[in-house]
Amino acid sequence: MQKYPASPALLCVAIAISLAGASAHAASIPSSSLSASASNRVTQLIVQPKRFDLAQAQRLDESSLAGLSQAAGVTLTHVRAMSGQAQILRLPHAMSADEAQAYARRLVEAGVAIYAEPDRWMYPMRAPNDPLYADKQWHYQKLVTGMAYGANSYTLNLPGAWDITTGNSSVVVAVIDSGLLPHNDIDSNIMDGVGRVAPGYDFISIVATDPDSGVVYPPNDGDGRDPDPTDPGDWQAADDPMCGNGEDKNSSWHGTHVAGTIGALSNNNLGVAAVAWDVTLLPVRVLGKCGGLTSDIVDGMRWAAGISVPGVPDNAHPARVLNMSLGGEGVCETVYQSAINDVRAKGAVVVVAAGNENQNVANSSPANCAGIISVAATDSQGQRAYYSNYGKEVNIAAPGGDSLVGGGIYSTEDGGARAPLYDNVYGSKQGTSMATPHVAGLVALMLARDSGLTPDKVLTTLQATATPFPAYAGATAKDTFLTNEGYCGGAPCDFDCTTSTCGAGVANAEAAIASLGKAKPDPFSFVAQGDVVLGAVIVSNSITVSGINVAAPVSVSNGEYSLGCAADGFTSKAGSVNNGQTVCVRHTSANTPATKTDTTLTIGGVVGVFSSTTVPPDTKPDAFAFAPVSGVTPGSVVTSAPVTIRGINTKAPVSIVNGEYSIGCLASGFSSQPGTISNGQTVCVRHTAAQSNGASFTSTLNVGGVSAGFTSTTATPVSGGGGSMGLLTAASLFGFAAWRRLRGSRISRDRALR
Repeated sequence: MQKYPASPALLCVAIAISLAGASAHAASIPSSSLSASASNRVTQLIVQPKRFDLAQAQRLDESSLAGLSQAAGVTLTHVRAMSGQAQILRLPHAMSADEAQAYARRLVEAGVAIYAEPDRWMYPMRAPNDPLYADKQWHYQKLVTGMAYGANSYTLNLPGAWDITTGNSSVVVAVIDSGLLPHNDIDSNIMDGVGRVAPGYDFISIVATDPDSGVVYPPNDGDGRDPDPTDPGDWQAADDPMCGNGEDKNSSWHGTHVAGTIGALSNNNLGVAAVAWDVTLLPVRVLGKCGGLTSDIVDGMRWAAGISVPGVPDNAHPARVLNMSLGGEGVCETVYQSAINDVRAKGAVVVVAAGNENQNVANSSPANCAGIISVAATDSQGQRAYYSNYGKEVNIAAPGGDSLVGGGIYSTEDGGARAPLYDNVYGSKQGTSMATPHVAGLVALMLARDSGLTPDKVLTTLQATATPFPAYAGATAKDTFLTNEGYCGGAPCDFDCTTSTCGAGVANAEAAIASLGKAKPDPFSFVAQGDVVLGAVIVSNSITVSGINVAAPVSVSNGEYSLGCAADGFTSKAGSVNNGQTVCVRHTSANTPATKTDTTLTIGGVVGVFSSTTVPPDTKPDAFAFAPVSGVTPGSVVTSAPVTIRGINTKAPVSIVNGEYSIGCLASGFSSQPGTISNGQTVCVRHTAAQSNGASFTSTLNVGGVSAGFTSTTATPVSGGGGSMGLLTAASLFGFAAWRRLRGSRISRDRALR
């Protein structure tokens, strides 16, 4: 599609980057003659040194700077380190983009830099206010297509999507823009970390003194980078030394308008609705009164995605979606593509405005970079908005408002012309800046539906479910009007979109969300069980799967699961489960006391853990006893009958007094030393019986604090009827024994004499 010059009556000003600066000169590089009020002078280069130590350094020493300056052919001063192993180097004076690019090219050609690029200014992708703006949110309503021109409604088609999901606050969307204002339809306090808005950051740097004018360019908040992303207003005076163009410019409250489209408080009987009713907004301020430096924007992108940036505290709330309603002219710079690659590696989706210059997006950065979602703007009839950029790099279209057809996009604003009034008002804007948050908000809904979506899957889903563009027969009323206004350079205007100019179609929220089979269930949990028996099969409570609309994969580790909790249905093999089914898990408890066993059940990526803990250690056995023995020979070794130890669940200490014991009752295993014994083991005790007749001897065995004695009693002498008779009997017995010994000796002697 041909690029035509914009009509001042329609556009007032086409926001673009001219990147011109004050007159300058340097050896062999011609300088440009620039007016004092030029708004796009380049004063800095973004350089990634080839030497690793220089790329990593927080400060560059004089020797290193001298080498870089010599390679560039111009004196360079170190400003700061930035993300992505790059350095910001200040040029000696403001100059045009072409001059700055020539110096940058020298660094690469000299082999001292991997890449070097001008630190260019970027701008909000907005069109000026128009009295024909509408004041209602037609862009969210039910889709109407197939009608005659004027009767259609090419909206984002949200009502059907909201029936499925309104979002999830766990999804963070970074609004990389002009900052954010407190607004009672977003968050009345954007600094406290409570509510809709997570703590953001202000990445706008103070631009160094320009030697051409001697002026320092502070942002409108008067300071540099800090943790306050509040929008102080991007107004500029007609004679602003940095970007004044002879006309006063009021504040746009651009970031607040964009944020409201993505995530204003909704269904609250107040103000406007948003695309995502439940979402967390992360304000990242990179745009000020003169736009924003590429280096600040790139640092803001990485920080938003959770990547460390030198000199800035880490972001505790990494974003899954980055909304970038900004850009400028030119090819996709290496510094942008590198940042986009890093952000995508974190799983974040980058949504970028195609631009408002009515030109091919191939000349609009970063919308022409790879790996992003580039968004064109359409009007209520599905035609390209008269200002929107176009081309094969555009991925998708969305309502962006068109003052000629259907009106603008209504969202949150502030009524202050310069400084904020904090008056909680609303207003209409139009531009690809307004189309982009429609898509970013829809991506947030998609991620709430399926948090596992990759950036590539998000894009293919948006494109596969997009509403096809209409093909109107002949010129539409808008085409005719713009043709008559000379907007298309004398040629007939044709703002019909095709897939080669406006992407795959108009984003369709209902179709996109409905296409996502939700296999990720609501969170579930099992009740932990304690004091369970050792080595027993333990079955969990049942859980009911909810929140899915397709069969979800189910798997288990360290145990088994059963769908429906049937006793004969337990398995360890992976399977699938449907919404509303019940599931139980089971495992065998540990064989040791006070030991936890975990079984992990995973359903559609959601994890639940069932735990059981065995009973505490118990070393106190049941009472036990040894049977006493009697009539034993004095001084003999006496062994008890075996006793089995019961009632303990861990090894118990064992000790003995006046004897020995043997675990297992092995003859070779007796010991008097302390030891341990396990449940179910047998133990025997032995000792030497008393040396006298009729005497008892006791050994005491102690197991886990429980004691039992083993007693042996020697034989009692034969009784003679009384005390004296007992003595006589004993004497008689002694005499009899002596007689036997004597008689035996005589018999031996007689035999010898024969």
